[in-house]
Amino acid sequence: MAATPAVAKIMQERPDVAVEVLPPGTHLVPGVNPKRVRVFINDHGAVAQTPRGKSSWPELVGVLATLAATAIAHDRPDVSVEVLPPGAPIIPDHNPLRVRVFIDNNAIVTQTPVCG
Repeated sequence: MAATPAVAKIMQERPDVAVEVLPPGTHLVPGVNPKRVRVFINDHGAVAQTPRGKSSWPELVGVLATLAATAIAHDRPDVSVEVLPPGAPIIPDHNPLRVRVFIDNNAIVTQTPVCG
């Protein structure tokens, strides 16, 4: 699939998010942004990665980390779940088979968990 139709489809279905088209070798800025969709393309401008199933869990904000991790693993058994407390060191890379769950000091999810 070429990037242009993919971007158009995302913008049609989610006009509330910003779409970033990223060619190979793009340096990724660390951070999670639930209002952003990244489209990874190959050297020929075609989509290089496509999501498999659910990729974000906004309904888990405010939920205990153990319940959130269990729900994510149930929805996407193909991803690894990382639960990160406040101040945990983060490697600024992209892994579509990883979900980071950011929690507060009470083990409550503070941000929408997303693949990446």
